[in-house]
Amino acid sequence: MALLKMAVLLLLLRVSFTSADSPNIKAEPGQTVVLPCRAPVNNTDIAVEYSRADLEPESVFLHRDKQDIHEGQHKSFKNRVELLDEQMKNGDVSLVLNNVTFSDSGVYECHVLYNEGEKTKELITTITLTVGKREDEEKKGEGNQQNSATVPIWVTVLLVFLVLGGAVIGGVLWYCRSNTNKVPQVVEVDSGVESVLLPWRTNVPLTDDVTVEWTDEFSRKVHVYQNSSDDPEEQDRRYRGRTEMKKDLKTGDVSLTLKSPTWDDSGRFLRTISSNHGNALMKKEVKLKVRVSQVVEVDSGVESVLLPWRTNIPLTDDVTVKWTDKRDKKVHVYQNGSDHREEQDRRYRGRTARNKDLKTGDVSLTLKYPTWDDSGRFLCTIYSNHGNILRRKEVGLKVRGTVQVQGPTEDIRTSSSSPDPTPLLPDSPVSSVGGSVPVRKNQE
Repeated sequence: MALLKMAVLLLLLRVSFTSADSPNIKAEPGQTVVLPCRAPVNNTDIAVEYSRADLEPESVFLHRDKQDIHEGQHKSFKNRVELLDEQMKNGDVSLVLNNVTFSDSGVYECHVLYNEGEKTKELITTITLTVGKREDEEKKGEGNQQNSATVPIWVTVLLVFLVLGGAVIGGVLWYCRSNTNKVPQVVEVDSGVESVLLPWRTNVPLTDDVTVEWTDEFSRKVHVYQNSSDDPEEQDRRYRGRTEMKKDLKTGDVSLTLKSPTWDDSGRFLRTISSNHGNALMKKEVKLKVRVSQVVEVDSGVESVLLPWRTNIPLTDDVTVKWTDKRDKKVHVYQNGSDHREEQDRRYRGRTARNKDLKTGDVSLTLKYPTWDDSGRFLCTIYSNHGNILRRKEVGLKVRGTVQVQGPTEDIRTSSSSPDPTPLLPDSPVSSVGGSVPVRKNQE
């Protein structure tokens, strides 16, 4: 395999030597070249260094202790140079330079450092590399310029139409592709799941110095990765402790895990990757839809209704369990081993009771005397004793029946007042109450 590699690389070169010790190499941009150098002894216990005196720093390549050393290397040669034979058999310490550019032209010095006795550094050879266009291409270009005056006019017209036609077709393809990419990927889950994965794997490998930023549709920062680590202080507080990003940058996988998703998390998430200079390299959107999978329906007038939730993990007495309604009012709070009635919103005081068997993970809530106005989404959040969110789930409640109206009898169909604008359920909008819900007059 090593011989085959050497043969292929040599076929890419046009090498002319002015002397045995100072070869001159000519190459074209984009080619792979070999800078030949051979140590006078067959000893693998040596260090090899290539340098260019016109660079700062001068180091092009350093191989020591059987490994490549990148510290102090000129940045233009990173990931572009390697030994032709890593075993350095027969003293062959030639260097492979990939994808050469015009700026690679110059005089390279090959040094060998011996480890026997006192360390010594010996200049083995100097190599002159010239990167430029081929002479036959230059001559061909000159010939085309000389012959351009003899091209018939119809050929010129045809070429113009071909170019314009290609531009139109390319523009249509670009428009279709760009609009296709604008359609975001949709991820759907049920409320109450432990977490959801927002996937993103780029088609190119990434380096550690990039910045990856996730934001929601309100431009709040969901997760920030920069300077080779996560930056939780940049996060919006609603997402703190709830996100975890994959860091397999070599494969381009920067997918994000969002813990305890709820209906309020539904929406578009924008993913942006920026260079270490702050330039945006790529952007993409993903849409999250969290469904309220469990809806409880009861008739108005029942004594109570159960809002059920049994988690898949046992709970300890030091957790905090908080139920809130669609207006973010506190329905029931359990903390430090007991219920906290004083934390409840006054409309729920004396109307709630929770299941006390936390060891089974059952945090269901009983709501007494439910009315039509109680309809909506109820969110249950479980916190650890350190304040971190362990689980969250939403339960929908729909109370059917009559509406209690203060004052004289009023026909709802002609009333200018409107019910609470908050939707009962995200997937179940409030139906018109005109004629379908009886109105009961208070007994005076």
